[in-house]
Amino acid sequence: MNKMKRFRLHWLVIGLLLLAIFNILFFWLKPEDGSSAIWISYAFIHLAYLELILIPFFAPRSKSRHVFIENMSVIAVIYLVVELIVGSVFILFAVKPWQLALFTQLILFIVNIIVLYIILLANQKTAGAENRGETNRSVMKAAMTNLQKAMPLVEKADKKMISDAFDELKASPEKVDAAVSGMESNILLASEAILEAARNNQQEDLRKQTALLVQMAKLRKGSAST
Repeated sequence: MNKMKRFRLHWLVIGLLLLAIFNILFFWLKPEDGSSAIWISYAFIHLAYLELILIPFFAPRSKSRHVFIENMSVIAVIYLVVELIVGSVFILFAVKPWQLALFTQLILFIVNIIVLYIILLANQKTAGAENRGETNRSVMKAAMTNLQKAMPLVEKADKKMISDAFDELKASPEKVDAAVSGMESNILLASEAILEAARNNQQEDLRKQTALLVQMAKLRKGSAST
């Protein structure tokens, strides 16, 4: 069982135990009058537990997904514990009017949702950056592979030019300015054209595409994000 699954199981078990204890106490100590405040509190407590269960489904997919689930689950657990305490007070004392129980717990729920939403936005931004980085690394690796395949097929002078282009790609940074983000696909296309020209012994096209690739690689390197 990996770290993420262990963490999820850990919090779900804690939530389940708290919910079980609450239900035992609820049906044992619940006042006979069964006021609306009691059932409102009962519903909000179960809503808090449902939120905890659903958290993993809202975590963005990336290599840090387990971190996203952890930070959102912490908020969900805090809300569950707070709701258990507040809801239990309304249940034990059968607080009237019922509107007090409704609005108090509704405010808690809204605050909890706002905090989760802020964290979710931050997680989505991080995930987007990570996924773009993974895609860029994959594309640049494919471009370098094309250049390596082309080198044995060309003359010595052209091989040196392709080798220099390869070095430019190898030195290219992972993070770049947004203005040149997405250039990786053009670099890959140029590398494919170089390989095709090398196979067909088209020296003029090969040199033209190599020069274009080097130009794009240098532009990308010059726009590196700090």
